[in-house]
Amino acid sequence: MCETSFNLSAVPESVGVARRRLRDVLRIAGVGLPEDRADSAELLVSELVTNALRHAVGEIGVEVAIGVAVLRVSVRDRSDRAPQLRTAGDLDTGGRGLALVEALASRYGWGPAEGGGKVVWFELPLAGPTATGPAGATVATAGVALWMVALGAHTLLRAAGRRPQLRDPVVAA
Repeated sequence: MCETSFNLSAVPESVGVARRRLRDVLRIAGVGLPEDRADSAELLVSELVTNALRHAVGEIGVEVAIGVAVLRVSVRDRSDRAPQLRTAGDLDTGGRGLALVEALASRYGWGPAEGGGKVVWFELPLAGPTATGPAGATVATAGVALWMVALGAHTLLRAAGRRPQLRDPVVAA
């Protein structure tokens, strides 16, 4: 098993840093994930880091564990509050992150972190015919849905006279 971890500051730019670091770890470890599975991993780590930014304070920890058949990514934050799977409305600009994790990951969960806070994790198979989760969604489907949400959020922000900013949750994701 290959494991590595890194810490992120509690700033919106950390979402992109987490995606790049995960992609680098997979490349350096020589994990030949199919492109759609690597995209799923990046999307899911983005969602978990975004949730940590929105619902916790302080530094965020990310751990990547590459086993024989499974990639496991864990995100640690300092909040003891359990993650909540929500059903977002059509006009909501948030509340879809954990639903994406549920749809794309082969397994996911959470638990208390050593020293306080919590760890939220997901797993993806390293091999297999497709990158689908229990709900059968593919990263392409989730990607289209995410872009539709982002486009809707941008439209709502512009209608309210605001220019979309990196700090806006959907823009940062």
